[in-house]
Amino acid sequence: MSTPEELHEAIEWGRRMVIQMASQFGPPVKWTDAEVAEHERRVSEAMLFDDEFAFTIDTRVCDYSFRHGVNRALGLKDDISMSEFMEHMHPDYFVMFQRWAGAIYRTTQRFKEKATPLGQSYRIMIPIRNSDGQYLQVIQASTMLQADAEGNMIKYMNRYYVSHQAWNFAPLRPDIFEGRHLNEEWSLDMNQEIAKGITDNLYKPAEIRILRRYHDLTLRMNGTAELAGEWEQPKLEDVAVMLDTNLENVRHYRKEILRKANLFLERSFERLGQVYLELRRIGFFEDFPGEAT
Repeated sequence: MSTPEELHEAIEWGRRMVIQMASQFGPPVKWTDAEVAEHERRVSEAMLFDDEFAFTIDTRVCDYSFRHGVNRALGLKDDISMSEFMEHMHPDYFVMFQRWAGAIYRTTQRFKEKATPLGQSYRIMIPIRNSDGQYLQVIQASTMLQADAEGNMIKYMNRYYVSHQAWNFAPLRPDIFEGRHLNEEWSLDMNQEIAKGITDNLYKPAEIRILRRYHDLTLRMNGTAELAGEWEQPKLEDVAVMLDTNLENVRHYRKEILRKANLFLERSFERLGQVYLELRRIGFFEDFPGEAT
């Protein structure tokens, strides 16, 4: 995503997709519109600081049905639309944000029988541009407010907390909480969905081949037991031999693998082995268990 026009086009495409999907939802069962309005009233009364704001999103129109505090927190107009607000996100991160939103939807659909209003909080830190043109670190916490009889989410609330620190181009860090506790099962499921999107859409075939060969060599050198503590890491020279390519090519793709992992996964990486362990943890290699047995 490199230009405002491309960002706007992507936002509008996503909006049309959500509206089309929500057109299949039934009438709200949990909560009622009156219960949603009462929660919004309590939220607006509880927001006493300049670094907080909130929106309620109605998926049937993919726009805000409630807004509070955005002018005070970021200097943006109070009646801002959802599309306008999304255009204040740093364009380099919008693709990842869309992938995160899609992963949340798929995870929620799998666990929708367990989902309840305010029961789960989907959290991520994102870069948002304020009225002065500065990108700030903003934590977004999303919670379901209203669903139909089958558990499909009709309305949800996004609450935002602005750090007022400049964005340092850190990786986006998504998690799912229930109350104050991390929901590890849902978080792992969501990050597996994100990882699938990354490898399908961002990693080039040559980069995936390097990761696969790194996986194969690691299994040969360490066995199939859990890798913990000290473990032997393959050398790039050996990866190059397996791929029948030169070492410079492997080094180039290693750099790209690290760059994308740092941008789109949930932590920071310095070595290819760290990326390998994280992808292994979230199930990336389950689709191809490797050549070693």
